[in-house]
Amino acid sequence: MAATLPLLLLIPLLELVFSGDVHPLLLADRTPGDKVSAALRLRIQPKAVLHFNQIASDLLVDQLPRLVIPSINHKLPGDQGIIRLSRIQLSRFKKAQLHEIKLAEPNRIIWKMQNLNVGLIGDLSGNVNILVPLDLEGKAEVLAEGLNFHLDSSIGRNENGSAVIKPLSCTATIRTVDVMNHNGGIFGLALNVFKVSYLVLSIFKQISASDSRKRASSFNGSDLLADTQSKISLNETMKLNSFGKMAKTDGPIDAISDALMDKKMVSDFFIDYRLTENPICDQNGLELASVGEISYMGLGNTPFNARPLEWPANKERNSSSISVMVSDYLPNTFLYHAYK
Repeated sequence: MAATLPLLLLIPLLELVFSGDVHPLLLADRTPGDKVSAALRLRIQPKAVLHFNQIASDLLVDQLPRLVIPSINHKLPGDQGIIRLSRIQLSRFKKAQLHEIKLAEPNRIIWKMQNLNVGLIGDLSGNVNILVPLDLEGKAEVLAEGLNFHLDSSIGRNENGSAVIKPLSCTATIRTVDVMNHNGGIFGLALNVFKVSYLVLSIFKQISASDSRKRASSFNGSDLLADTQSKISLNETMKLNSFGKMAKTDGPIDAISDALMDKKMVSDFFIDYRLTENPICDQNGLELASVGEISYMGLGNTPFNARPLEWPANKERNSSSISVMVSDYLPNTFLYHAYK
């Protein structure tokens, strides 16, 4: 009798394994139906937003000199000629007095700069009619002072779960513009007569606004939110995060990671980072919720869902830069698909 008791206890477990079902504990207190609950929640706190402001400001200073500026072609009214400015480069730059990226409810990202000074220089060509046609030549430098820029965007979730940033409005204003002509001869007279500086002002405003919209639109497909838009193998995930970078070094951590995780196996398992709901912006914080399912080749089909995750009541007083909540759904889905 004593020998048959362990066997009797194993029968329900064997039936559970070979029937393809899952343990009742994995089905308890889970989201019913087909609705997917987030197993990963990440909250970017105000401290991180402030840090990102500084990074973005420094990045702007570094990248502006490398900016590729399109040629300007402007036709004067009344067949008075045409002005062309090509091979345009940044000649002068003064950092904005105010550079701010902030978040607002429910899903707004606001980027603004105030009192930015820039200078552009390029090859001048074309012609104007001052009694007789006059060819333009030399180099023209446009000095813009008091450039103010405001970009309002929204962050959301596509039907396929990818994150997307859409520009809502973009405005650019300039306080003053001066135009200087280098080695242009008599064009200096034409510059004053035809008030070309005002024409260049309108051109500069147009380029600032349209180019900003274009760059904001192209930002939708950038890699900034790539980790929230795709399924990534566990092997790649380990390489991307800080622990993965540590694990690549020689030493005990490398040996432990090799012992715990077979590299071939983790390459075949993918974690689903797609968003389950629209991102939320509030009180200068951003919250992202991802599926978090780990499955073989990213095929999914896990027969159980994740428990709903809730932040603790004191989340607003959190002094960290980033807060992360991870559900037991991650290891459970990994073990289920690894051994089913």
